[in-house]
Amino acid sequence: MPRYARDGAGASLGVEWLLTNGLGGFAAGTALGVNTRRYHGLLVAATRPPVGRVMALNAIADRVVPASVALGTGVDGPGAMSLFHFEGAERVRAHSGLERFEREVGCAWFYRLTVGRERVRVVKRLALVRERNAAVLRYEIERGGDAHGDLRLELRPLVSLRDFHGLVRLGDGFTATADHGEPLPGHEGTPAEIRGFNAEAIESGVVVRAGEHAVWVRAGEGGRVSRVAFDPSPIAWRGLHYEREAARGLDATEDLFSPGVLACALPAGVRTLAVEVTLATDGDHVPTYHKVEDAERARLEALMATAARARPPSGAQRADRQRTASLDRLVCASDAYVVRRRSIGGAGADDREPGTSVIAGYPWFSDWGRDTMIALPGLLLATGRLGEAGRVLETFAAFRRDGIIPNHFDDQTDEPMYNTVDAPLWFVVACCAYRESHGAGEAGDSLFERTLAPACLDVLRAYERGTTIPGRHSAGARIAMDPEDALIAAGDERTQLTWMDAQRDGVTFTPRHGKPVEIQALWHQALRALAGAIEATDPGEASRLRTLAARAGESLRAKFWSDRLGCLADALTPDDRGVWRTSGDVRPNQVFAVSLEHSALTPEQQLGVVRTVRERLWTPRGVRTLAPGSPGYRPRFRGPLFELDGAYHNGTAWPWLAGPLAEAWWRAHGRDASARAEARAMLEPLVEQLDADCPGAIAEVFDAEGDAREPQRAGGCFAQAWSVAEVLRVWGVVGG
Repeated sequence: MPRYARDGAGASLGVEWLLTNGLGGFAAGTALGVNTRRYHGLLVAATRPPVGRVMALNAIADRVVPASVALGTGVDGPGAMSLFHFEGAERVRAHSGLERFEREVGCAWFYRLTVGRERVRVVKRLALVRERNAAVLRYEIERGGDAHGDLRLELRPLVSLRDFHGLVRLGDGFTATADHGEPLPGHEGTPAEIRGFNAEAIESGVVVRAGEHAVWVRAGEGGRVSRVAFDPSPIAWRGLHYEREAARGLDATEDLFSPGVLACALPAGVRTLAVEVTLATDGDHVPTYHKVEDAERARLEALMATAARARPPSGAQRADRQRTASLDRLVCASDAYVVRRRSIGGAGADDREPGTSVIAGYPWFSDWGRDTMIALPGLLLATGRLGEAGRVLETFAAFRRDGIIPNHFDDQTDEPMYNTVDAPLWFVVACCAYRESHGAGEAGDSLFERTLAPACLDVLRAYERGTTIPGRHSAGARIAMDPEDALIAAGDERTQLTWMDAQRDGVTFTPRHGKPVEIQALWHQALRALAGAIEATDPGEASRLRTLAARAGESLRAKFWSDRLGCLADALTPDDRGVWRTSGDVRPNQVFAVSLEHSALTPEQQLGVVRTVRERLWTPRGVRTLAPGSPGYRPRFRGPLFELDGAYHNGTAWPWLAGPLAEAWWRAHGRDASARAEARAMLEPLVEQLDADCPGAIAEVFDAEGDAREPQRAGGCFAQAWSVAEVLRVWGVVGG
């Protein structure tokens, strides 16, 4: 089982951790134990899986103190474990008592605390309950032979019960104003809620309610309700400061409600004690920590075994334990993003059967269609999770409108949003890859013929005849095949329909309307792949799709190749007179014209693409989105939201693009041993990244540049689905 550890000095504010529950809910924080984001908390619940996420419990102020200290007084001191930043106060950068942090199936903090005149060892463990909005904290306390008197473990829950994007401000009488955070570009903001907190003492615990949300907190000795008392002493914790939010230019201060203190006595004669705290958004029984941990470890071990069977290693690979360990780490990392979706019958339909989806990234994304389809082959096909892969595809097929699958689902309303041109084409590619996967069997063939093939045909026919974006975001934007060259044109100067979609305050940072290069590569791949998939059942339509693909491929070769650049142009854009102009930017999107199975390019063109991208765009942490020296190039991903969005696709390196580049290099260079070695070399720094900023995860983006003095710094989501998925998929393709 992959295990990641940091000693006390390495357990810093810069190291974040993540645990997930398979519903879209999660827990996250820093190795040091200080919350630096509004998204950091011990339990973020998915109330409408995988969305409707609520910060159920932000933190527990925990400490061991002499029994003579007045109950609930103070927040820090030598016996405190969790630490806090308050507005205007000096920042905490280290914990003198923290010896080690570990992340495996759960997280663990190892402390040696000075309490009065003795040293006390405490191990704090946290695990989430699978497919339930619940968590278990376990405190293992060991006193040495120098015990001088009675001690007490104090646990003060800190609660906001708000939209996980938002913040809470407390007024008089614990009246709370809870906002919903910064709306996505193009979305309307949701008004703040005014509600109060209500706390009710229960046996060995408390239930806190605010509006429609609630959280149950119970404590017991050794998993039993014993000697743990709840003192109802509600207070407001004001002015907590989240420095990561401040760095993004957002409001970074929050007030939290505490209903009181859970206290457990540690008499001088008791040398060891275990106290468990259960957190849940319902009042049902929560299993003990060890039961939760054992179940999760068994599930992940079974997943690693399934993944190994899905891709049997060669003799050389069998002997390479390091690569086997890397595969296990990638497989376990991939699991965090696979989640249940509450219905597959269409938007707003009642649950008939649990669907499956993919969270694009933590902490803030929901399930995005584009990210899901790109990540699916790595997360689910490469790991042998064929049943779940089928349910994901079925889920998104059910939400299809006018040939378009959702780009994402709104986290508050669950409304599907459709502003995308590439997600439907990635859907077709993923469906065909699912059909070809070893082990799909008769059930997979049946699902493909019954549901997926008709959905894929609907997408391609809609693009061929022309369709418009449904819904209220980019509504009416046109997507259609140009009959003159069989290429796909989409959008206008006001829309962002490709994955390079950053917009803010009316500014479109990377305008790519018209005919983007990766859309043509995907269109060609989708036509060819679906033609092969339906050949036996509909040879006439298969032949027609191949003819269309041949026309599109010829146009891609002729119209996008640039002798001046030695590679493909990024896009063809219409000017005011409707004349198609060629982009002069060197961007990574061209790599898909080589990495996808059915390339329309000549061997010479393929080599030109991969050499240019490798030389000008590749970095050890991902592929740059724009070549250095280009107008608008940003070497660092820093600053408030407007600056971040401006840099997002104008230089910033994306780890997920390293997968397609490595595969394209391998394909273009004849798939020989040298090409395999070079492809693996491009991926190895990202495998190493699993033990870096967020153990067990790879971030969304990195700075475009770095050096020994200031390395490439991670940004965006600290855990991104396609960052792991594409490394995992291609790690297998190139013999990793």
